[in-house]
Amino acid sequence: MTFFATILANPQLKNLTPEIVNQFAQNCERLIVSKILIDGIAAEVEFGGKCPAVVEGFDLIIQERKNIKLLVCDMESTIIDNEFLDDIAEHLGIKEKVAEITARAMNNEIGFEESLQQRMALVLGLRYDDAMKLMREKLKYNAGARQLIEFCKANGIYTMLVSGGFTIFTSAVADELGFDEHHANELIFDNGVLTGARPPFLGRAEKLTITKKQADKMGILMSEVAAIGDGANDIDMLEAVGLGIAYRAKPALKERIKNQFNHADLSGLICLLTATSKP
Repeated sequence: MTFFATILANPQLKNLTPEIVNQFAQNCERLIVSKILIDGIAAEVEFGGKCPAVVEGFDLIIQERKNIKLLVCDMESTIIDNEFLDDIAEHLGIKEKVAEITARAMNNEIGFEESLQQRMALVLGLRYDDAMKLMREKLKYNAGARQLIEFCKANGIYTMLVSGGFTIFTSAVADELGFDEHHANELIFDNGVLTGARPPFLGRAEKLTITKKQADKMGILMSEVAAIGDGANDIDMLEAVGLGIAYRAKPALKERIKNQFNHADLSGLICLLTATSKP
């Protein structure tokens, strides 16, 4: 059996040297080949046995060859740097209250639906125009997001944005980056004023359900799906797919998902998709 080990650095540091790669490769059983993919940033080692479990100061992702055909992405704190409910709360002067609930939910201390209802109760009355203005002013993409989706589009990988956030935001992000589709919770505005969110709510279980349904629709196996997310409501989805990545993950997710991006940006996923799709 052949394995691919991809070593990824923080692109801002560019500190992955050939010596670090060679040292790792020399400790891999039945080494086939090692090579630099991007100078200072990414390397790949192909081997047939055991290998070191850690490369200190870098991300190390070890996987078998797969043919990834579907990429599912969480949005907030993954594709984008924002948590929009927190941004709305800041606008309303209640940021600390809402951010505390968000953090507890992402760390799996309270259920997602309960946290959503608690946060929504605090921001009722928000005007639709203000929400759109906040998005335009605050929206910040995480490094590598645009390159990742461009790569997927160029290589026939279907992309899906699946968020516990809200469709008024996912629609804008999906349109700008070029996601094939998006799923999120729907806010209810009455005469331009926020009055609630429409159930059923999209949380942890629903993320997995949507992913499975799309794989079935495409006629592919879950092993041919990659997914990336940051919080507890991504656990089931990331555990179920062939390649699940915890991106700058909250503690509850880090405990469950071994493949982690703590240093690499989102473009690092391109290296993983390239490795797995080789004939």
